[in-house]
Amino acid sequence: MKTKIFKFAATLLCGMFALASCEQKIQPELPVFPTFEETTVFVEAGSATTLEFEANLDGVLSVTGDAPQWFWLDRDGDQLENLPVNAGKNSFTIVASEVEEFDSNRVCEVSLTMGGQTKKIITYIRAAKNRTVALYTAKVDDGEWVYEGGD
Repeated sequence: MKTKIFKFAATLLCGMFALASCEQKIQPELPVFPTFEETTVFVEAGSATTLEFEANLDGVLSVTGDAPQWFWLDRDGDQLENLPVNAGKNSFTIVASEVEEFDSNRVCEVSLTMGGQTKKIITYIRAAKNRTVALYTAKVDDGEWVYEGGD
């Protein structure tokens, strides 16, 4: 009787080891970042640009660089620096400030974080406005100032 119980226990133990060794390891899904034809886009002051892409994992979309003063993500009128991304099709609105800038170009880098990895996917540049100066010459003619030129 003891031999039958021992053989049964040994068979059961071998069966458990065999089933445990057949377990498949689940590999984590690697993020596939979107690519765009143009990775640098020039935008006008006060413009809103729609960014559409597909993501294979959930993540976070962020604007960096000269943000948030000059660029931000818009959701229902709120100015945000980060927004959640869902697996599948996504659409986001990126807004450039209306404030006029004469000194330097303003740059916004849009980054996507998925699966613990972060990658810059597109860059928006808002060019500085040109400064213009018009010169006029003036002379006094019969006590009146007369202006000439300007072009």
